[in-house]
Amino acid sequence: MTLSARAITSGAAWGLTLLTLGTLGTWGGCKSAEDRYRDYAPQGQAPVVETLPPPLRSCTLKPRPRAVIIPVPGAPLEVHLVRFYHLCLGKHVALVRLSKAQRSLVQVVLEYEQYDVNGRHAPRRNTLPITVGFSPQTVRYRRIHWREGRVNPDERGLRVRLATVDFADGKRWIAPPWPKSPAVVPPKKRVPGPLAPVDKLHDSIRGATRSLRKRRLKMGKKKAPQIIKKPD
Repeated sequence: MTLSARAITSGAAWGLTLLTLGTLGTWGGCKSAEDRYRDYAPQGQAPVVETLPPPLRSCTLKPRPRAVIIPVPGAPLEVHLVRFYHLCLGKHVALVRLSKAQRSLVQVVLEYEQYDVNGRHAPRRNTLPITVGFSPQTVRYRRIHWREGRVNPDERGLRVRLATVDFADGKRWIAPPWPKSPAVVPPKKRVPGPLAPVDKLHDSIRGATRSLRKRRLKMGKKKAPQIIKKPD
């Protein structure tokens, strides 16, 4: 092989190598993190609008729970109660709708209170954090499950309200204190003891004796002779 032919062959091989490296670079092997984020970042996504979920399977409609949303003045998000019903074996569920955020949000915390519909024990409170983004057009649904059983019989009451909201700019909105609960445990009734009839009779006799003594004193004052002084 002549010198010129050898030079042409070497140049062709070097050109093929450069072409291969250029092709690999074009395919993204040397892309920076900013380039990859620009390629995979969502561009102009529409707001999240969830569809209304269907009711869960229920064994019976009774006993039907009680549920209500506690309105909070100045809340930056609307909370609505869609439905609430009994599932099975003392388990209940409530479907809550969250929408119409006034600003961009990154977290919402719901607080709910479970109480005995007969008021036999104090209510209990729990929180439900929702760490997702909210825009003014976002609509989301969340289910709240609770159960009554042997420990908490007749705990079919539920009150839900908005507790805290974290904005995208780092600020936080906090709800005022809870309003007075309608599920306050009533005062304990005095249970009569085995000697209650005797105590009642004793109090009655004591009251009659006191009344008779007052009457005698009153009659004694009326019968007391008047002393008339003679003039000197």
